[in-house]
Amino acid sequence: MFFYWKDGPCGKLWISRRGLTALVERFLPGTYRCADLFFDGETSELTLSIEVPGDNIAEDAKKIEDDLACELSLLGIGGVVVSIVKVEEGKGFENFVPRKLCKNLNVDKPLFWALIVGGVSAVWNLGIKGLIYVAVWAGIGYLASFFLLSDEGKKLIFKVLSLFRRKK
Repeated sequence: MFFYWKDGPCGKLWISRRGLTALVERFLPGTYRCADLFFDGETSELTLSIEVPGDNIAEDAKKIEDDLACELSLLGIGGVVVSIVKVEEGKGFENFVPRKLCKNLNVDKPLFWALIVGGVSAVWNLGIKGLIYVAVWAGIGYLASFFLLSDEGKKLIFKVLSLFRRKK
């Protein structure tokens, strides 16, 4: 996701949410995590939600807010508003099971959705029996390519190709 910031001489300037999150997390203590953020381009204000695990009290929330405001002001971001959220160990947004699955599956990639739609289409058109047939051939193709790309497979390919070369 990208946040619109402002117009410049070369066009519109957009800021990456992932980039901002990574930048903010560089300035946080080890156990703190930026759970969410919002950037308001009109006021150049960054609103953060920071998770604090365990029994850490947010006494240093003002210090974090001041440090981030100082660092981000160098980039032209006008203000930083920090809200601290206390979470128990093993809980929180990062430990939420669907979130972990989505992160591992790369659901924000078009290739993921193309494979899902293709799989549903295959089941719909081929049925279960046809899908199993395709999966078996895909497995055979994978194993054959795995072997042929290994050192032993490359030696075998070289031997076969040498049989067809002209001898001088």
